[in-house]
Amino acid sequence: MAWHTWSPAVFQEARERDCPVLLYLAAPGCEGLFAAEDNFARTLAAERFVAVRVDPFRRPDIARRYAAGGWPALAVLGADGRAFALVVDMPPDNVQLFLWRILENYQKRRALIDKKIERAASKQTRGKKWNLDINRVYAAAVSNFDTLHGGFGSGVKFIEGSVLRFLLDYAKENQDKKPRDMVLKSLDAFLNSPMLDTEAGGVLAYSYTPDWSTPTREKDALDQAALVLLLLQAAKGDEPGYARAATDLVAFMRTRLFDSVRGVFVGRQIGTLDGQWWTDPAVYADRNALSIRALVAAARDLHDPEAAAMAVQAMDFLLTHCIDERGAVYHCYLDGERTAPGLLEDQALVAAALLDLYALRGEKRFARRADTVVHFMEEALFDSAAGAFRDRPEGATLENIASQPIIPYEDSALPAGNILAAELYMDLNDLDRVATLLGNKRLKQQPGRTHSSYARALLRYERMRHTSP
Repeated sequence: MAWHTWSPAVFQEARERDCPVLLYLAAPGCEGLFAAEDNFARTLAAERFVAVRVDPFRRPDIARRYAAGGWPALAVLGADGRAFALVVDMPPDNVQLFLWRILENYQKRRALIDKKIERAASKQTRGKKWNLDINRVYAAAVSNFDTLHGGFGSGVKFIEGSVLRFLLDYAKENQDKKPRDMVLKSLDAFLNSPMLDTEAGGVLAYSYTPDWSTPTREKDALDQAALVLLLLQAAKGDEPGYARAATDLVAFMRTRLFDSVRGVFVGRQIGTLDGQWWTDPAVYADRNALSIRALVAAARDLHDPEAAAMAVQAMDFLLTHCIDERGAVYHCYLDGERTAPGLLEDQALVAAALLDLYALRGEKRFARRADTVVHFMEEALFDSAAGAFRDRPEGATLENIASQPIIPYEDSALPAGNILAAELYMDLNDLDRVATLLGNKRLKQQPGRTHSSYARALLRYERMRHTSP
């Protein structure tokens, strides 16, 4: 079916037609709610809604606002851009009934929908807030640790590298063997499971079962890079097997994810029914920046000059195609078109990768461009009232509503945006900025595993504060 493109025109059409907006968040490999044979659901969506499809990998800022932790997802929005219904991973057979019920409620119970939206907005702004407590984050990790299989939780399982890196730092800081043992058990179970692709290389994104035995057929560059950094950190405790695993992952990145023609990393691969791999052709700034950081670490710790050369090539591509003269980093580049400029994670990760390359190679051009990227981030994203960064520039708010800005302190696929920024300022030795970003923040969620990067950054900040002159 013909889907609209996300833009202000979508909401203008919804106002003119007096109908809801149907937002379909789906990416290749994570779709299937509107199958070709389901003509009725497709017709209903096209004729009774303003139907928009958004790839959450290309527009993570939109996915962050409307998805509830996964996709495919359907969000139903009013003409003002506020959501009043959301479902994630719905069985395709239920889509017709869902759409009919939404339309009936929209036509007959509009006042109730408006009240529901207002109550949700009020609850979001007036709800209880928490301060970050490092020991509480650790306790949450312990309580959710799978003592049998490693990792966390009892359902769909991800490696959760941010949690494991926090545990390594917590173990070192407290001279406590237990958190490190949790990390080693998780890594050993993960690396000796089907999550590690022994044929094509690389690690798969997650397992449908807690024993790591039923992995999805998807590989994300974020997972490869994050695991390299975790393995290299774990290897510093005299664990040579983790250094070898990191070496293998770097080899996979070199042979399967690095596009040698363009000189840049692809972002993800999806397994096809014939046993092959479909490669997403888009270039993502966050995935390249984290890959560059991982390769710089590999060049340093594994003495791998090829890793350093790949890192420089990938950064040169970003500098040419994904970063403008103001220092704005564009999230996605494909076929000469770049989209979604100025997202916080992209700005912080690219600036940090530039500083890593400067430290490794000593080329001043990397330091100069890092300054430009940081300057844009500060000018476009810093909220002085909150003492923190918004997740995207105000000008990118296409919903045409006065929505509350998102100030990210919780981890998702990446560490939280404000934590990436705090780590960047630690690299710059600007402890005043770090204190502003980390100190006395009121969290919307009780501290838990999703705040692991925050807790880890606090540990590092306290070490720096006590050792700085």
